[in-house]
Amino acid sequence: MGLTKIEEKDNPKYKKFLNYIDENLAKKGEVKYSHKVNMDKKVVEFFSEKGEILLAENLPKEFLDIVDNSIKVAVNKEEIKKNIKNIYEDPYTYVSISKYKENLILFTEQNMVNRGKIKNTMSVVLKRELTDNEKNELIYLKDNNDDEFFKKYRTYLESETTKTYINDKLELFQEIKGLTETTILYRKNEVSKEVLEYTDDSRLNAVAKEYRNDRLLKETFFKNKNIVLEKEYYANGKLAKEIPLKDGLVSGEAKDYYENGKIRSTATFVNGDIDGIVKEYNQTGKVIKETLYKNGKKIK
Repeated sequence: MGLTKIEEKDNPKYKKFLNYIDENLAKKGEVKYSHKVNMDKKVVEFFSEKGEILLAENLPKEFLDIVDNSIKVAVNKEEIKKNIKNIYEDPYTYVSISKYKENLILFTEQNMVNRGKIKNTMSVVLKRELTDNEKNELIYLKDNNDDEFFKKYRTYLESETTKTYINDKLELFQEIKGLTETTILYRKNEVSKEVLEYTDDSRLNAVAKEYRNDRLLKETFFKNKNIVLEKEYYANGKLAKEIPLKDGLVSGEAKDYYENGKIRSTATFVNGDIDGIVKEYNQTGKVIKETLYKNGKKIK
């Protein structure tokens, strides 16, 4: 089976582009192409290494509607048209695909000149070559169901790494590897990191962790894609708060902690309102105050 060969009767629009990839991989073990937006034609154009057009993919209707509305409400319509054209036609993206053992490696580099010296790179490693049926299914899902497309795509994915450079300095790092997604933002004197760890391939349950300069700030727990618990941490790594949630509202027993790990207070919430006895403790664990609440209102 070829890497991307698709029968013309199934996907005529993609035949030339995908056969170009297959043929170059078969001959050289590597293929290179480029693509960029053409706002006049309202398409993304794909070109061979020699500049021959391989494919024109229509831009999404939602995107074009946003552009049209921006032009309609603009005072200087010609100026906004020019600006939109410069912004969206500026990035020129170069792509190379190669094989390494059983893996398939795709590397993308995007340079944006009109918005400062910005470069985006992306490296995608697939676990193996895809069958023709698998490729046809992905193309169908891409055109009809984004959620299912990404779900299926990730079953073939070994890793995906994206980097953004501004003036040759790394500003953003993103990686998908197995069941873990990592995003790192580099600022002056600060590094922010978010790590999302799924429990299984369904990607319904997960834990999201937020860091600043490698210090854990917060954990968010998801069940069936809904947030069910949040944990916040002190600078010393000790737990500061536990907040249970249901349907976006605090629900259950919330807890505050001292930096030494001892309980500071407990409170029960129902649908976002305090309901029950709020207990406050000193640092030795002794209850020092109790306050009764009903439906969010203080009783005594």
